Amino acid sequence: MPTVRYKDNPTEYKRQWFKENREKSLAYRRKWRAENKLRLNEKQKKRRIENKAQDAALRREWYTKNKSRAIATVIRWQKKNPVKVKQYALAARAKAFYGLSLTEYTRLLSVHCFCGAKATVIDHCHRTRKVRSALCRECNIGLGMFKENVNTLEKAIRYLKDHS
Repeated sequence: MPTVRYKDNPTEYKRQWFKENREKSLAYRRKWRAENKLRLNEKQKKRRIENKAQDAALRREWYTKNKSRAIATVIRWQKKNPVKVKQYALAARAKAFYGLSLTEYTRLLSVHCFCGAKATVIDHCHRTRKVRSALCRECNIGLGMFKENVNTLEKAIRYLKDHS
């Protein structure tokens, strides 16, 4: 029981009560948060939307004041999470080069090339940048050497048939 009366000093009373009933209070808070998770998420989402510019300005200000600390934190995280770093880099590359999500990118690379080898590269039209499929490295280089020209490929097939 707190030694100070509530009406004499409410702040001190609450401080003492919490100190004596810390676990009980924390358990109540955890339970309440779990029961009101959706409500809290909606409230936070609304707050983020309403204060987007202000939050961005605060983050920029903090970063400029703590640049070396921020960079050190990122480097530390990258060393602890090399698998995630690789996934993020892959996802960024898939999005930047091909406009694909990481899921689409890995699904494409899980197939086999028309020659039967495991697909390792994404084949795309260099003019339109539209993704066609995934190929093995050798088939992709071969198609590239023929400059993706169907007529030239047909001539090469006839040549192979005639001289085999």
